[in-house]
Amino acid sequence: RVDVQFAEAEIARDLPPDRLTSTVRYTRMLAIYDFTPLHALLGGALLGSATLLRMWLSGQILGVSGISGGLVRGKGAELHRWLFTAGLVAGGVAMQSVYPAAFGAVSIAPWRELVSGLCVGLGAGLGNGCTSGHGISGNARLSVRSMAYTITFMGSGFLVASLLQSATHVQVVKERKKEE
Repeated sequence: RVDVQFAEAEIARDLPPDRLTSTVRYTRMLAIYDFTPLHALLGGALLGSATLLRMWLSGQILGVSGISGGLVRGKGAELHRWLFTAGLVAGGVAMQSVYPAAFGAVSIAPWRELVSGLCVGLGAGLGNGCTSGHGISGNARLSVRSMAYTITFMGSGFLVASLLQSATHVQVVKERKKEE
């Protein structure tokens, strides 16, 4: 079935977004990002390893908003926060050089970016943590609060994306190699 999905995505790649069914739109996104289950497995293994390592070394959870956010909340003297944030940036730079297909250009209306960022920031503030802190670290510790928060942010995300037809409005643009 995966081969069929990628074949459909190849055919649908040049169709305008309003002519795509949700299944074809989804498979088109998979083909654009060259997704394979191996990518998900490797990413999950890296996240799980980093989470376990942080808990083992410091006894603290791995949450991006708590660690990097501390830099703007007066905890800039703590070296681990700078190292973690630098690692996030360095990881992105390394990934771009090793596997550039992982980063596609996305065309989205600026108001959608602004509203999305505000909602994520508000949710992380109200939930006392972000998706990585609750969704990965908290759930791994079987925290009931983190499980409730994860269900809330996933459900809210699904609902808002469906109501605003986000998949229709986000145009993923893949740079094609020029054929000679």
